[in-house]
Amino acid sequence: MIWTEDDLRQLQQLSQRKELVEQQIARFERGVESVVLVSPCTPGNGIEVMNPGVEKSFLETFHSNEKWTVSKFVPASGAASRMFKHLFEQDESNALFAEFVANISSFAFYPQLEKLLEGEALSPDLLVSKVLSESGLNFARLPKGAIPFHRTNEQSFTAFEEHVKEALTYANFNHKASIHYTVGGLFSNELREQLLEFSKRIAGVNEHVEISFSTQFPSTDTIAVTHDNKPFRSTDGALLFRPGGHGSLLQNLQLVEEDVIFIKNIDNVVPDGKRSVSDNYKKVLGGYLMQLISERNELLSQLKADDTSQALAARKFLARFIKETTIPDAIPELITLLNAPIRVAGMVRNQGEPGGGPFWVETRDGILRPQIVEKAQIDLSDDTQRDQVEKSTHFNPVDIVCHTKDEAGKKYDLSNFVDAEQAFITEKTVQGKPVKALEHPGLWNGAMAQWLTVFVEVPLATFAPVKTVNDLLRDMHQ
Repeated sequence: MIWTEDDLRQLQQLSQRKELVEQQIARFERGVESVVLVSPCTPGNGIEVMNPGVEKSFLETFHSNEKWTVSKFVPASGAASRMFKHLFEQDESNALFAEFVANISSFAFYPQLEKLLEGEALSPDLLVSKVLSESGLNFARLPKGAIPFHRTNEQSFTAFEEHVKEALTYANFNHKASIHYTVGGLFSNELREQLLEFSKRIAGVNEHVEISFSTQFPSTDTIAVTHDNKPFRSTDGALLFRPGGHGSLLQNLQLVEEDVIFIKNIDNVVPDGKRSVSDNYKKVLGGYLMQLISERNELLSQLKADDTSQALAARKFLARFIKETTIPDAIPELITLLNAPIRVAGMVRNQGEPGGGPFWVETRDGILRPQIVEKAQIDLSDDTQRDQVEKSTHFNPVDIVCHTKDEAGKKYDLSNFVDAEQAFITEKTVQGKPVKALEHPGLWNGAMAQWLTVFVEVPLATFAPVKTVNDLLRDMHQ
């Protein structure tokens, strides 16, 4: 690839390494291979279903924790405009639009809207204008986390605020709740100050909430190319880089120093009175992870001290994460497999929601591991692969608790455990012209491909996503 001096200057300004950009162009040229599913993870075959006794044991482990620091990591850079997509056209024949208008008083933001209307007759076009425009609530220009999701006793709470309340319940260690938000360009200093002030108010006297923020690193943006895989150039000749998808947030996760990290999407949160099931299972998953950390660290210490008598115990432990038939016998290989980040991921019964699911996949090191795979990664034209998808029973709600350090407490370089081939190539339009865009392997997909992963069935009540504003009308949000 021949770069001009202006190109090289632009790469330097954007913290883009020339070698990585050339690798991205090569990825466009060779394409992205589909993930080959071996079989779906199902109860007893890749998905653990806990009995009440086991759940109680993990709860006790979590509540007796005096060692592991805890935090919550919330990807929250998404814009609210997607929630209101069906309002922009103001099509009264659209069922979602009609439902929104008919139930407007049931939304948590209605009291704010009512004040703006000042007694005006409520027509659908005025309603949409007051909800979306800058002269109204301005929801079209806010991050999703800043939208009021719930209302209790005449007080409304945004998704950002609800996650703070949640963090006080289970991401709390020594009376300090820690939460890290990844935010985008729509997140203002004013929102930051409001959230910090809310956290002080909600914590009370004996608790402290520590909130940190990060944005997606510009260096994780990826180059866009033309249909023949040449760098796309804007009218001024500049190279075009685009955000690299949620897999870019792996670098943000790298910044979180706590031992136990809960990962949950910004839109999956419910009001206080309906959170008991979700909070309980977060603690169950957290307790399970704490037990796994202790067992793994002890095994690693013993194997590294040349205690070969622990090889069988190591194989038995790894059988929680890997198909037993693909676990090696050699001590160095066992150490390599054990020496990886750990995650416990909740899975819910599939109710037809769009998104990824749990499957057995042979990773590039020849190991059969449980993976979260998106439908976009699967060749559904292949009858065998489509059959595996149709046999799947569970869905990924992004309900993860993880540990990203080795047995000595040193943070792993998380980039070492990524399957770079699980990237995504998508078609976009820029300046009226088609371009191809590249997304990094998804944060909980290929970015965690070689982690030690356990899937656990959790109740459907733990999953209440808000993809459209109408989802706030569901019972779990009222």
